Amino acid sequence: MEERLPDGYISNHNINKFIYNSSNYFLKKIKKNLAQKIEIKSLQLTKFSILNNSLKKKFNNLKFLNIEKPFIDVVNNYNLSIHFFLGTPFFESLYLNRPCILILNKKIQLEFDENFSDFISIFIKKNICFEDLQSAVNFININYNNIDKWWNKSDTQATIDKFCKCYCRRPKNLDKELRKLKFKE
Repeated sequence: MEERLPDGYISNHNINKFIYNSSNYFLKKIKKNLAQKIEIKSLQLTKFSILNNSLKKKFNNLKFLNIEKPFIDVVNNYNLSIHFFLGTPFFESLYLNRPCILILNKKIQLEFDENFSDFISIFIKKNICFEDLQSAVNFININYNNIDKWWNKSDTQATIDKFCKCYCRRPKNLDKELRKLKFKE
């Protein structure tokens, strides 16, 4: 099967394969006491349970969140969210200022503009983004118990604030901002 469709986008099958392999590796390498705390929320493109069922076979104690429940409704229940795909849940985590890590595989992402690429480079330096799965596992294994300390460092927060101003604006008064929007009928 072709990895890339004729228009250059990678297929959902190959994205699922990457997410399965990454999740499998991650679950094998993470400390046992941390593995017991993990709950998985799959993306909509894994809706047909192939990914979940495959992971359940290898890790029978693994818990899964309801796929229909929006990520924004559950993110506050966790100390850290780990994203294997650069999508809305990662942006929601940053918008809500919730500790998160992105494990980035550029093969399954669209091309970034220069500004976004610069942020990714900074996120890599701040351990918000990892291009190497083992480095992410090592970081979590070492820092999980102090995740808030890492996340709330002033330079990390400054980076997140700057990113959010560009890509997921956080107005001080959301209701007021929404009222400013006028919709044409």
